Amino acid sequence: RGTVTDETTYLARRGYYAMTSYIDDVVGSFMSELERFGVLDNTVVVFTSDHGDQLGEHGMYFKRTMREWSVRVPLIMAGPGVAASHRVRTPVSLVDLHPTLADLAGTRPPEWVSDHFAGTSLATAVRERSEVVAGHPGVVIENSAEGTLRPVRAVVRDHHKLVYARDLPDQLYDLRADPQELTNLAEEQGHDEVRLRLRERALTGWDPELAEKEMVASQRMRTYLGEALRHGRHTSWAYEPRVDAAHRWIRSTDDDPWDPLCGF
Repeated sequence: RGTVTDETTYLARRGYYAMTSYIDDVVGSFMSELERFGVLDNTVVVFTSDHGDQLGEHGMYFKRTMREWSVRVPLIMAGPGVAASHRVRTPVSLVDLHPTLADLAGTRPPEWVSDHFAGTSLATAVRERSEVVAGHPGVVIENSAEGTLRPVRAVVRDHHKLVYARDLPDQLYDLRADPQELTNLAEEQGHDEVRLRLRERALTGWDPELAEKEMVASQRMRTYLGEALRHGRHTSWAYEPRVDAAHRWIRSTDDDPWDPLCGF
C-alpha cells in the first residue's frame, strides 16, 4: 500500500493523453488506406472502446467502477448514411451497434439473431441529424468483477444515472448538473419518481439475488479447480491452442502465389 502523489497522477494522465494521440494517428493512417484502396466513400467507420479509465478522479484509478470516467466510451461514426459534424445526445451503448450497422448496410438480421439482442438502431438519428434516439430504453451497465460486494447495475437515461446493488443504498446522479458525481440525489427529497423508474429499468430481465448466487457458485468452482491445478502437471484453465508455426506463417511466394510481395 502506498501513496499516490500529484506527480504520479500527472504522469498517468500524460501517458493516457499520449496513447490517445497515438491511436488518433493510427486511425488517420487507417482512413488513408481506405482512401488509397478506393473504398472510403463506401465504408462506415466506427471508433469505440470497451471501457474508460479513471485517472485519479474520486481517488480511483483504472476501470471497474460505475463512475463516468470508467463506463463512458467514445462512439464516433463516419461514412455513407452518417451525418458529418453531428452529435446524438441520447446516451447509447455498444449493444446498439449491431442493429445500427445492419440498418446502415441496408439489411436486417433474421429474427433468430435479433431476438437475442437488446440494442436500438441509431441509424435514423445519425442520418437525419436528430439529437434524440426515439424510443431508446436507456443504457444498462453491469459489473460483477473485482471490487464489488455483489452484482451491480447502473442505468443511464437522459441526464440521470442510477447505481443499484441489492441491499445497498441507491446512488442517483444528475450528470448534467453534477458531472463530477459528487451529490447523491437518492438521499434527497423530490427525486423518488426518477429513482424508482430507473430502478425498475435496472431490474427488468435481471434477478440480482439469482445473479449473486450464480456468481458465488462460479467462484467456488474456480477456487476448487485452482486448487486442483496446483498439483501434478500444470494445465492452464484457459484454452491455449497449440499451433505448429511451420504451418501457420507464409514464408515464400511459393506458399502464397496471390501475393507478389510475399517473401521480399
